[in-house]
Amino acid sequence: MLISNSDLFDKMYQEINRQNTFYFWIIGIVLTISVAIAGFFGVLQWRLSDKQIQRMKEETKNEIIKEYSLEKVAKIDDLDEYQQKAKFILSTLNIKRQSELIEEIFGLIHELGNSSKIDSFFKMVKFEQCINELIEDPFIPKDGIGSMLTAFLTELNRSNFKKPEKVKEMANYIQEKGAEALQEFNNIKNT
Repeated sequence: MLISNSDLFDKMYQEINRQNTFYFWIIGIVLTISVAIAGFFGVLQWRLSDKQIQRMKEETKNEIIKEYSLEKVAKIDDLDEYQQKAKFILSTLNIKRQSELIEEIFGLIHELGNSSKIDSFFKMVKFEQCINELIEDPFIPKDGIGSMLTAFLTELNRSNFKKPEKVKEMANYIQEKGAEALQEFNNIKNT
């Protein structure tokens, strides 16, 4: 059976029309689902008014304060005042430690320079530790460290010690370890 051209065109037109209808149905369903989802989220967003959001924030804040015992933190009026007090206490403790350290170094200078005891090795190790602690102190500026080291060197050069080799060893250690601080002190002194 032969189909004429007009029948063939009619069949093709019907098939194209059927496919277009099918595609339009799929696109319509996808758009309907998308609009439904967007509408659902829109309604949820609309229901959460500003008052509800504010109330939820307050409830959450109160629960956190209650659960983690933050009432004390909420009562602190001036945190800066407490920080200033803490800084003052730390600086006072640091000044006390620095003065003790300086006294200890002067004592070790005189003990090592005059002592003929066998334990001078351990005292030299202690001297080196004290010098290192002084040089590495983050609270003292470099020029301040340099001025202290200069005072130690002056004491080593000025006094008459029984063991000049120990005096020279201490002076070399101070000059080697404190070179940067001594240079900074001399730069300020010369300006």
